[in-house]
Amino acid sequence: MPPSHRWLASKVVLYWEDLDSYGLYILDTVRKYLPHTRSVLMDIDTARDHDALAVEEPNPSRFTPARLTSGEADALDYLRSHSAGGCLRIEQERIVFDYAVERLRGV
Repeated sequence: MPPSHRWLASKVVLYWEDLDSYGLYILDTVRKYLPHTRSVLMDIDTARDHDALAVEEPNPSRFTPARLTSGEADALDYLRSHSAGGCLRIEQERIVFDYAVERLRGV
């Protein structure tokens, strides 16, 4: 981790990104340096609850997760297995607002 980012090691770090292969890849990479990072709305429940809003992800990442939780890895598997072209994407701005607020309050 770059010295300028070491202060994050003692902080609560939350991560929320598009629910797709690259969002989960970035989360996996962040945990290499900040293993205590907690994701929000990046799990299997969110994927299932919002799959009607999913679109095909162009050029999805084919990474093998090393640092995802089981719920995050399950979400990635779900997005990959329900895609016609490689992986689905659920953009974070398409998540139902009240659903997001409820989940964020639980953090």
